[in-house]
Amino acid sequence: MARLNAANNAITTISEAMDATQTTVNVVDPSLFPSPPFRVTIEDEIMEVSNVNSTTLTVTRGMEDTASTSHDNGTEISNNFTAGTQNELVSQSEFDTHVQEFNEHKANEVSQAEVHGLRATNGKLEYYDGTEWKTVSGGLPVGNVTNFDVQAGNTEVTLMWQDPTDVTLDGATLAEWKGTKILRKTGSYPVDENDGVLVVDSSVRDQYATDGFVDTGLTNDTTYYYSAFPYTTEDVYDKKSDAQATPQPYHIYGVAIDTTNSNPETAVTYTDDATGFTPASGNDGAFSYGSWQDKFPFNQIKPCVFLNGAVNYYLDPNDYSLKEDGTTADITSGADGDVMIEFPKIWWKFERSGDFLYIRYADAQIDSSYLSLAHTRGTTEKDKIYVAAYLGYDDGTSLRSLSGQTPTASETIGSFRNKAQANGTGYEQMPFYPLTMLQILALIMFKNRDLQTALGEGYTDSNNSSSTTTGATDTKGMFYGSTLGTEQVKFCGIEDFYGNLRYWIDGVLYDTNYDMLIGNDGYNDAGDGYTNYGATGWNTDEGGYVDTIQGSTETGFIPASINGSETTYYADYGYIGSDRLPYFGGNWDTGSDAGAFHLYSGAASGSGSSLGARACFV
Repeated sequence: MARLNAANNAITTISEAMDATQTTVNVVDPSLFPSPPFRVTIEDEIMEVSNVNSTTLTVTRGMEDTASTSHDNGTEISNNFTAGTQNELVSQSEFDTHVQEFNEHKANEVSQAEVHGLRATNGKLEYYDGTEWKTVSGGLPVGNVTNFDVQAGNTEVTLMWQDPTDVTLDGATLAEWKGTKILRKTGSYPVDENDGVLVVDSSVRDQYATDGFVDTGLTNDTTYYYSAFPYTTEDVYDKKSDAQATPQPYHIYGVAIDTTNSNPETAVTYTDDATGFTPASGNDGAFSYGSWQDKFPFNQIKPCVFLNGAVNYYLDPNDYSLKEDGTTADITSGADGDVMIEFPKIWWKFERSGDFLYIRYADAQIDSSYLSLAHTRGTTEKDKIYVAAYLGYDDGTSLRSLSGQTPTASETIGSFRNKAQANGTGYEQMPFYPLTMLQILALIMFKNRDLQTALGEGYTDSNNSSSTTTGATDTKGMFYGSTLGTEQVKFCGIEDFYGNLRYWIDGVLYDTNYDMLIGNDGYNDAGDGYTNYGATGWNTDEGGYVDTIQGSTETGFIPASINGSETTYYADYGYIGSDRLPYFGGNWDTGSDAGAFHLYSGAASGSGSSLGARACFV
């Protein structure tokens, strides 16, 4: 807001002569002036009025580099639009424009001695030549657009911005916004409103502030340079705002699951951009990517050492003991940080049609039905998240992800939550939606609901007597599995994705009505602040092999019914209980119960030697 006040047509005369030093001036009619502070002009001197008492003005003399001189009784005193007042409203660069216009008037035989001030009246900037007020040609700009943002899509760019407001002074409109033109070029930004392709000329203020204007028909992988030019009703253009974007093709990969077909593999067919793909395979120690090695997100998933909420350095995906540059990495002591797996943002959607459940993910938000739930914390979306490469190790202070450690068990979900959060802001134990993301990727990549068959048994053999240490898969690439239940499985760089220890999943509570309460922040044992996504279909505590899942975008693979077996449907065990919280994966001796869709549940007060935790950063 402007510091100085102003009034239109505020002109009177002084009622007593004044010398060059006095700091008060008596006037005939002070009622025409605004409330202090304001500035007045007497002949060639500008003064600032700080107080009005009856007909006496208290002033500071010689403002704006004018000379303090004496003035005769009856000399005109006026509240003019001075350079100082202008500087209270606009930047120096904007004022320079008006000075240039003023000088043009001087060139038209208006001498400096004849100009007695500037003012705003009837929406115009005027100057006083000693005889009358005259309008300055041209006009003021309205200012730049704000929040100019561009989002690249497939052969298109969405542009959003907020238009400037009108420029007013004491109720008078000095500059009225008429519209905003968006122009684009390739190679460089437009230099003015006539340079480049006109994308849109918007005359409705803030029409595209929220939903944006979509510039279509563009060429993917080409960078487009956009500039926004707001202009007034007098066609005065302001400085431009710039932004750039490079459209990219988006991809949707999906599967259709025939819910009437009990076969874990043949019930699943590829859809969308995955049509015709060869699924990944493993389970013999010789993993094959099938068609997926160069596909999103598998071509962007990276192992790293992560310290204090940031990547310290990336690792060789085929040997975690090395940095990506081949030098030695510290993945055991924790001094350099924790070993984590970086995942780019993905969007997914579950949809039912007849007997089919369609599950899709994409590398962009195709429409509002696609959600990036794994990468959202509260209402904030993150470009990347990080999942611990190993089962959690409690070092006495925090939950770590380190090679060569015995994973910690026998703690409650609340205790593990506190240990994960002790690493700093953003750290949690494994939340529900990052787990859902991994399950979606596993299902689609392997085109199979039985990951123990498609990838590997995991460390789940019934003859195993305890958990095993972390790090056995450090040199086995990003994916590993075998038919032996004595070898740890590895999925997307995550060792023991299932098997070895089950681990708590935060952000879900089955309440006493067997409703599903799900949250993505403020994790707690009671489901406080979570969203109720309705009934699970349970009315008693019960478990069994999962044949159907809840199957919505938000509820994912939570069991819906348990009429399957170890070789049919999802081929993994599920258990839902009243006032229970889930844990995932199966442990060292659960055999065929374990897998990518194994979801058990227990009381918040529960713990056990087969139940651990996994860290995550969102």
